Amino acid sequence: MLNFLFANAGSGSSILGSFQTPFGMTVLLKMALLLVIDAISILLGVNEDFQADAEMWLLVLMTIGIVALILGSTLHRGGISLEKSN
Repeated sequence: MLNFLFANAGSGSSILGSFQTPFGMTVLLKMALLLVIDAISILLGVNEDFQADAEMWLLVLMTIGIVALILGSTLHRGGISLEKSN
């Protein structure tokens, strides 16, 4: 996240403006998914209702983690493009 902010500092756009790009939206989405993973992990450790369905919640955590991993790989490859390439 800090790398993203520092990389866009010299682009002439504001901090909030840099998040309005496809790359910035992807960074925000990945950070939101990671916060969801953290929240579920904490609840699995302290809440008995979550612990009763631990297998389901671990599957949910794994699925969200895979989605975050795919988003990270698209960021590494240069962003997400919805246009059809030739």
